[in-house]
Amino acid sequence: MDQVNQIIARVLAWESAREVKVERIAGLANADYRINVDGEQFVLRVSGQNTERLGINRLHEVAALYAAATAGIGPQVVTFIEPEGHLVTRWINERHWNVSECRTREHVRLLTETVKRIHALPSNGSSPTWRQRVVSGFPYLPALKAICKPCAP
Repeated sequence: MDQVNQIIARVLAWESAREVKVERIAGLANADYRINVDGEQFVLRVSGQNTERLGINRLHEVAALYAAATAGIGPQVVTFIEPEGHLVTRWINERHWNVSECRTREHVRLLTETVKRIHALPSNGSSPTWRQRVVSGFPYLPALKAICKPCAP
């Protein structure tokens, strides 16, 4: 937790905060935390070590995140901490769709519109390697198979 507190101290927007609460929420290659700062919710992504070995370029990533936030399809980027690549975004207080919701016509329409908006974003200069494409898609294959079944009329 010392590392997290040291990172929080580097976020200029929070230097006059009266109350900061930290909750670990997730992370595989990174460690993710929900941060409550004087009643406002944020996500702190603490970059994992050696993520460049996975082909992750944090500058390309943050460029894509800024573009998504500007387009209204991603959370606001509060700060990007270099050289480590730690990231703070606003918390989005929503829930994940369940499998049955994903199969409804309305949700398929919303998902399709969002994917179109993602593809309309400006390039961030990256070009994923074949390893990144394979590795990034693998954890989601079961979910994609469930979602891609034909929708009921």
